[in-house]
Amino acid sequence: MKRRGSSKEIEQILGVKKVTESFVSENFQRVKNGIEFWKIFSDLLAVFDSEKQKELQLMVTDTRSLTSYLSEMQTSLGEFDTMQELDKKKKEYEKNIFAILNQARTRININDDWAEKIKQEIYAYWLAKIEQENSILKGDPISNYQIKKSELAKLMEEKRQVVTRTIQRDIEGVIHPREMYGRNRTSEQREWRAFATELKKKRRVKPVRKLFQSYDSYLFQIAPCWLASPESVSKVFPLEQNLFDLVIVDEASQLAVERAIPFLYRARRAVIAGDEKQLPPFDLFQIREDEPEEEDEAISEEKSLLDLARTRYKTINLSWHYRSQYQDLINFSNHAFYEGLLNVAPNAINDPQHPPIRWIRCNGMWENQTNHVEAKRVVDEIRNVWESKFDQEGVYPSIGVITFNEKQQELIKDVIDKRLESDPEFLELHTSAHEGAKKDDSLFVKNIENVQGDERDVIIFSVGYAKDADGIFANFFGTLSMKGGENRLNVAVTRARKEMIVVSSIDPADIKPTSKYDGPKRLRQFLEYAKMTNSLNEEGQKAVLSEINPDMERITESKRVKFDSDFEIQVYKKLQERGHRIETQVGFSGYKIDLAIVHPHDENRYLLGIECDGATFHSAKSIKERDVMRQKFLEGKGWTIERIWSRNWWKNPKHEIDRIDTKINELVKQEVVQR
Repeated sequence: MKRRGSSKEIEQILGVKKVTESFVSENFQRVKNGIEFWKIFSDLLAVFDSEKQKELQLMVTDTRSLTSYLSEMQTSLGEFDTMQELDKKKKEYEKNIFAILNQARTRININDDWAEKIKQEIYAYWLAKIEQENSILKGDPISNYQIKKSELAKLMEEKRQVVTRTIQRDIEGVIHPREMYGRNRTSEQREWRAFATELKKKRRVKPVRKLFQSYDSYLFQIAPCWLASPESVSKVFPLEQNLFDLVIVDEASQLAVERAIPFLYRARRAVIAGDEKQLPPFDLFQIREDEPEEEDEAISEEKSLLDLARTRYKTINLSWHYRSQYQDLINFSNHAFYEGLLNVAPNAINDPQHPPIRWIRCNGMWENQTNHVEAKRVVDEIRNVWESKFDQEGVYPSIGVITFNEKQQELIKDVIDKRLESDPEFLELHTSAHEGAKKDDSLFVKNIENVQGDERDVIIFSVGYAKDADGIFANFFGTLSMKGGENRLNVAVTRARKEMIVVSSIDPADIKPTSKYDGPKRLRQFLEYAKMTNSLNEEGQKAVLSEINPDMERITESKRVKFDSDFEIQVYKKLQERGHRIETQVGFSGYKIDLAIVHPHDENRYLLGIECDGATFHSAKSIKERDVMRQKFLEGKGWTIERIWSRNWWKNPKHEIDRIDTKINELVKQEVVQR
């Protein structure tokens, strides 16, 4: 028989002064509810693990916390099925996570960023799982990609050739000799024969304009594409609306709007191509018969057809620069005029004996807008180029001479003529170079007003301006000091394919940019850039370009190590461990090379360019640009390119480094054999 507690013991447990019959009857229901609560609470505790059980038991003394927690539990019961599904997935993921951690344990060093490394392992695991679940990705997807890439390049070239042959076939197909010369001729066949007779004439040849009057449809059939100046269009072609399906206007920045009206009237559609950073219509001596009326003020403000077109039509920018073999020849203009947005291939070779831009300082004098000392030095340089720079096949480099004004241009022509008369060796060089030159690639001497559209292997730039006989420098630069004068400089300094020689009688510091326009300031900056390039001062080059274009990345170290990703850092370190010298992010703008291997036997050359599938790869606008055109463009500038794919790197970095190492050794051996 259980012993009942005494009233004193009960009073002590309950914390009351006296237990009476009325107290017991009043609290009996509360005790009964409490027993029921503990029974339910004990069942609830069984659902949780031991840690949670302890936490809930402690809440019993704090009814508010317990009530709040139980309310939250009751609310969450509506999501019970979802929670169960989550728990199920969690168990599956736990297995995967343990597998990932075990795999990562063998790859992580004590000094690594563990969080980053584990994140990378998770990505790698996720990619592997996707590849397993998708049959198209099984095997070696990179090899398949390379095959597809080669096929794409081949198909692009085949398409180009097919289009050319198709155009030729279509033109040839409009003429049917048998029908033309058959016995039973129609009127059309007779016209064809008469037309053919006119084309064969060597005497009394009709002007093209008259041929159009009689045989316009036949002319367009055999010659669907015509190259003509605006004036020729007006003189030769019938004044007929929509005469041409398409008119392409080149160098539209130089074309005044009124000159464009005749051919635009004849066009069904038009493509207007030009560069607003090059020459506008030359109007220094141009006198217009009709002054613009007030209501035409908006139109009269437009300097060219290009300017007018840009106010209404969408502009498409062409960003690839092909002309210059070395980036130094275009970097100045790229940052001074195009905000560094041109795609320019970095130099594969840096020859300290032959910098792409040479600076020659003369002590010439400015007299009657000419500089005789510079003119003679320019002709000396023409001879030096011909004597020392012809290639293995004996072909001389083409040369162009550019001056700032017409008088200096004529003076240099006179000096050339006198040298040809007095120097037999110079005459022989001149003759050989002229005979071996390609069509339209012979020596020219022009001023900045008429050189747009020309290019040569070597450009000799005669600055001309100098102090006068009294030692005074006028600090005025003709049209360069006028509005838009800087565009003339842009044209002049972008004509060279391989080399530019700057002949100057002033130093950059002599120029005080007092003009409200940018021309003189840009000339001073270009001369500074030319001097830095001549001395192979890369930091000096970058300083000039950074002054011009503040958005250009400022680089303070000579060969700074810079990366786009941790992936590149790992490749760089592994290549260093193999004993290779590597430079990173080679180039000033556009198409930089991620990692460039310096030639082991010639520190002025890069043996191999390595690209990782980073920001540049993924930022390409199209598959053709990313997979074909970019590599073809770089290879055309002397680069050998290899790519390392991040997928392959994470799977087997040693194999990728071995592959690159083998490629480097092969390139070195090939050069030895060729020698």
